[in-house]
Amino acid sequence: MTDFCLLKKEYVECFEKVFQDQYDIVYRLENVKFFAHLLVTDAISWDILCCLVLTNEDTTSSSRVYMKNLFLESAESIGITQRNNRLTDRTLVEYFDGLFPRNDPKKTRFSRNFFTSIGRGGLTDDLREFITTDSC
Repeated sequence: MTDFCLLKKEYVECFEKVFQDQYDIVYRLENVKFFAHLLVTDAISWDILCCLVLTNEDTTSSSRVYMKNLFLESAESIGITQRNNRLTDRTLVEYFDGLFPRNDPKKTRFSRNFFTSIGRGGLTDDLREFITTDSC
């Protein structure tokens, strides 16, 4: 699949659309390894994660499990450091606003608690600073 994405932009667009569609019906599917692979090999763009909104209101237990597995699989494939570098890349960070919200302390805490609960709290260190600053 990676080769298809490298050959034609149309494949990238199709797989990115499939990612969004599959996330919407995540409770029925087990495809997270496939999409983690496409992400870590840059077959599809990391900006596709803009469709993920990590709040209590916008997620179900199934979608949170999906996100958890996506982050764990991607870290397993390319390592925590490289995965974290992608998530803090200045050219991509705007696409991760739904994962790391800074517009509402309640949503920020939910995100921080989620990542901490899956052993990836380091991803949210800057959110801790936001919550602390916002609370003052």
